Amino acid sequence: DTLQTVFNMLGLSPLYPWRLSYEPNKFVPSLHLAKSSPMTASMCDAQGPDPPATFTEPPHPFPNMTIYCFMMWMNSGSHQKSWTEVMHLVKNVSQAEDFDAKDLDGFLVRKCLHALDNDNSQETINFPDDWVETEVNLDIPTKSKDDLSISFSVPGFHYRLLVAVICAAFANVQANTFHLLPFKHLWKDPLDGHEE
Repeated sequence: DTLQTVFNMLGLSPLYPWRLSYEPNKFVPSLHLAKSSPMTASMCDAQGPDPPATFTEPPHPFPNMTIYCFMMWMNSGSHQKSWTEVMHLVKNVSQAEDFDAKDLDGFLVRKCLHALDNDNSQETINFPDDWVETEVNLDIPTKSKDDLSISFSVPGFHYRLLVAVICAAFANVQANTFHLLPFKHLWKDPLDGHEE
C-alpha cells in the first residue's frame, strides 16, 4: 500500500509507507482547486515557444479587494492559519454587528496585551470541568551558588490532563482529517537528482 506522489516543481514529494488514513483533498470543493498557474516569461522561455501567461492586477481572481486582502493575509506569514480560523475571523469579527473598522485607528497589539496583563478587575474566570486548578512552586536561584534558592509560589495555575486533551481532540469533527500514520517528505536536488 506504499504511495508516493510525483515530485512537484520545488522537488518535494511525500512518501506514505501505508494507505492514507484519509484523502487530503476530500473536503476541498472543486472551485477551490486551481485550473491554471501563471508563469513568468523566463519560465515560459525555458519550456518552449508558447506565449507567457499574463498576470492580472489585484483583486484578481477574487471579486473585490476585501476578499483579496483576507486571502493574502491567510497565505502570508505563519503557515498555521487554517481555513477555519480565517472563516472565524471573517464571520465572527469583521462581520459582527458591533464591528467598526474606525475603532482600529491607532490599534497596537502590544498596547492591548499590556492592558490585559495589568487588568486588576479581579473578575472570576470560569474554566470547564476538565481543567484542574493548582498552585505551582518555583525555586528561583540566587546570584551566589552557596545561597539557597528562593521559593516563589504561583497560585491559580490551570491545566488539563493529557488524556482529556486527546479525548477532546478525537471527539472533534476535524478528527476525520488527522493523518494518523507517519510519512516521509522527500526532496530531489534539481542539479544532481539525488534525494534526501
